[in-house]
Amino acid sequence: MATRVTRAEDSRAEGGALSPEMLAEISRANAICLDCHSLVGLELRLQELRTLEFSLERAEELLVEPGAFELSSHGEMKCVSCHVKGFDEHPHDSEAREEIKWCDDCHTRAFLVIEEQFFDSVHARQFEKGFSCSTCHDPHRFLSRDQQPSARAAVNQDNAMCLTCHEDSGASHELAPQSRQPLRSVSHAWLPNPDLHWEAARCVECHVNAEGKLLSHEIVDSERAKRECVACHSSEADLLVRLYKHRVGEERESAGFMNSIILNESYIVGATRNQVLDELSVLFAVLVLSMFSSHALVRVARWGWRQR
Repeated sequence: MATRVTRAEDSRAEGGALSPEMLAEISRANAICLDCHSLVGLELRLQELRTLEFSLERAEELLVEPGAFELSSHGEMKCVSCHVKGFDEHPHDSEAREEIKWCDDCHTRAFLVIEEQFFDSVHARQFEKGFSCSTCHDPHRFLSRDQQPSARAAVNQDNAMCLTCHEDSGASHELAPQSRQPLRSVSHAWLPNPDLHWEAARCVECHVNAEGKLLSHEIVDSERAKRECVACHSSEADLLVRLYKHRVGEERESAGFMNSIILNESYIVGATRNQVLDELSVLFAVLVLSMFSSHALVRVARWGWRQR
């Protein structure tokens, strides 16, 4: 088992795609886990489990949605790549949870930077314990930005993570502070049409300390959050550095200008300018004014000729 997992990890490290045989093997291995750790699997075995005084409510936090997992960033990995010692036995060893591989086991290089940024974040200052990568990034569902089908999909996913704790309907997460202000009516009242902004941009576009950086986990509070409209509403929009970064190069080659990718998915005043169209518009305006001026000069000249 360990050898097969290592081959899959080595294939990803070299940038190669997994073979159909390897993908089929991973799918078969994961199907065994999902027989118990998915709602569909449990419902098929519910009659059997009732004899064991099984509670579906108690098992809810242990369930995975197969479709979402297969499409996630970890969808081509075996469950036992992270759930290692103690998970071969059924029921699992009582200490198995302590043997789960965490994010820094695989994302070591990135984690060194992320950890430093996180310790400067508002989350680290408010929650010394109980806050981890999986608090925001569900490893069974999360899809990285460059794997998303569109920027709008990335916005929906990332903002949903924030709203799990910060939505106006109340603290839906155990870490959510009970005394926080309502988003729409108080803390974001300065923002024109907050709902429209939240559909087109991620919370982290304003709530991170990331000057010119592609990504940062230094989440800042409302006092330090960016309130400069021109940060996004300009031809040098921060959105091009982060949200649309992975598609800018392709767009420059195919369309000749970077901000057309924004125009394809959202209309952002000031950020969707096209220099060529701007110059053509100015040229057209000059031609129109020249025609009016020429016409006026001709009329004046003819009037003077008639007077003589």
